[in-house]
Amino acid sequence: MTMQRTTLLLVAAAMACGFTTRAAAQNPTVNFSSLEVLLAEPDRMDLHKLALWAGWATQQYEYNMPFIEITNPSDAPSAITSFEMSIGDTAFQFSNQFLRKEDTNAGAFPANGTDYAFTGYSTPDIEFDTSVDEDGDLLVIDFTDGGLMPGETVRFQVDINRDPDEPNEKLFADYTSVFFKSDGSDDTSENSEIVITFEGGDEWRGTLPNQDIDGSITQFFQRARPYSVPQQGVMVGPIPIVPEPAAGLLAALGVATIGARSKRRR
Repeated sequence: MTMQRTTLLLVAAAMACGFTTRAAAQNPTVNFSSLEVLLAEPDRMDLHKLALWAGWATQQYEYNMPFIEITNPSDAPSAITSFEMSIGDTAFQFSNQFLRKEDTNAGAFPANGTDYAFTGYSTPDIEFDTSVDEDGDLLVIDFTDGGLMPGETVRFQVDINRDPDEPNEKLFADYTSVFFKSDGSDDTSENSEIVITFEGGDEWRGTLPNQDIDGSITQFFQRARPYSVPQQGVMVGPIPIVPEPAAGLLAALGVATIGARSKRRR
């Protein structure tokens, strides 16, 4: 067997498994949580308990405005210049309204009706511009001031709104049902997709996997939670991110990209 054929077989096998032969340490990581403190200070149990005892209405707002954490590993080849994420369930969209944001544990940065993401208290020096595309179905974060450098982490809050033509959908939908499913199923066809672009044009992609979240937790995402039960700070991540193959190979394999997605009508 020739060296060229061996290499092609290895690449094909790696892509079929959803991985590449590139060192895993260079993968950017993406995490989600309804509470920034769980991401930023994982060992501060005193702060966790304080936040988790928030009232059930506050919890509902926080699940509707989750935090996204992106880490560019210290051994990454270059800075991250942009982050794109599709909404997942297209009955909803990314919003700059942040309704009741002042009632969450992340009220330090007030909504201004312009930005679609707000930096957290834990990463105030990371600068970025925000926008949406695809009628609100695609969130775009463009990092400024040189990008998200190797070894840096950013945490920012986003908002989920129902589409204007979906008035019967939840006003405060939780990210665990919009970005992915919480039933642990294998069907990720309506889950959020992520594209991370590095300086120089390299792209890394991933689809959010479904989470197997216990029913004793999910039952209180959309209804009143008794005060005897503390808020559950659901965390998701890190998300597997794989390097983007050449465009021609993508087309040949029929791999779906994050392009325009038709609105789902109910």
